[in-house]
Amino acid sequence: MLRSRFRTLDLFPKTTEDVRIRTNTGGILSLASSAIIVILSFSSFINYRRVIVHPEIFVDQSRSDKIDINLDVTLPKAPCARMVLHFHPLVKRLTLIVLSLDVMDVSGDQQQDVSHRLHKTRLDDKGRAIKAGLINELGNTETSDSDYCGPCYGGFTPESGCCNSCEDVRTGYRRKGWAIEDVDAIEQCVREHYKDKMLEEAKEGCRISGVITVNKVQGNFHIAPGHIELTDTIHIHDVQSFFMDSSQHDFSHTINHLSFGLQPPEAQKNPLDGKAVKSNNPAYTFIYFIKSVSTRYEYLSSPALETNQFSVTSHSRPLVGGKDEEDPSHIHARGGIPGLFFQYEISPIRVINKEVRNGTFGGFLGEVVAIIGGVITIATMLDRWLYGQSRRAEVKKSVGKES
Repeated sequence: MLRSRFRTLDLFPKTTEDVRIRTNTGGILSLASSAIIVILSFSSFINYRRVIVHPEIFVDQSRSDKIDINLDVTLPKAPCARMVLHFHPLVKRLTLIVLSLDVMDVSGDQQQDVSHRLHKTRLDDKGRAIKAGLINELGNTETSDSDYCGPCYGGFTPESGCCNSCEDVRTGYRRKGWAIEDVDAIEQCVREHYKDKMLEEAKEGCRISGVITVNKVQGNFHIAPGHIELTDTIHIHDVQSFFMDSSQHDFSHTINHLSFGLQPPEAQKNPLDGKAVKSNNPAYTFIYFIKSVSTRYEYLSSPALETNQFSVTSHSRPLVGGKDEEDPSHIHARGGIPGLFFQYEISPIRVINKEVRNGTFGGFLGEVVAIIGGVITIATMLDRWLYGQSRRAEVKKSVGKES
């Protein structure tokens, strides 16, 4: 009795094999329906497996941390260190011009002539590394025997009581406000072949690469020539020797790479990578204004990566100021020092780029069921319509024969 009641609720009535009618049209529709189901299901699976990047924006809570800046800059017409001999009617003076990278920020911190984790590579006039060697400072060249104690020639004497290099003698003279009148009279300078090196360095370039660590606050780092002095917290470059050099140098440059934080993924292109600028004017300054945003990449199959994205605008001007060559209505300010300046600003915003699946597994199964049901329903309706048309055509044909 109960079974008969359930039978009346059956939504899937069956037919016996004897009353089933199979047609060629039905077979073709079955094959076409199966192919469509497979194609649509596979497309749904690909869409489910597809990874999309979902960006989120938060306030950066790690403002007290430090950040690394990865830098690689080539200066083909500015030596890493250049000795210049100045002639005067009364004296001749030897001066060492060193390219230095300095960092300053709004908190008051300063880093002068950064050398830790930063390398200077001397380049010849073809842009090739000289002896594939890295240098720190030109003055640190040859060393003497451990028992050697060089004279300071009346200059300031260090605590050791010895001036064992030409640079030691020059430093002692500079601290007393003196100038070296005859470099050939200084045995340390003769031994280190300073004059020969002056000629070798005239056509050299420099490549500065490495990492500098800065506070996560607004600041700047710059590459500039000249002796650095700090007077009442004012950062000063003595560039007089740079302009008196008979070999005209300039700050044409190529920024091979510049990024903040860990190396970004390949998909992220840094706006300054590969940027090349040429100039024949030694009295020229190049300024890059950078806005950096802390960025975190969260991957499905690999550890998260903390890095930064940044935007940049640039400006360059001659130190003499005056009207712009391309736009006379624009007037440049006068003053400054030659070099490359990177003004950076750290944004308080933090961006998280999170990899997520385009859908859930349950959603994928639901799509497959919907595909199967929809295709079979449409195919069934089409089959019934085609079969009905075929039956009516056969009836008309048989009636025509009887008449």
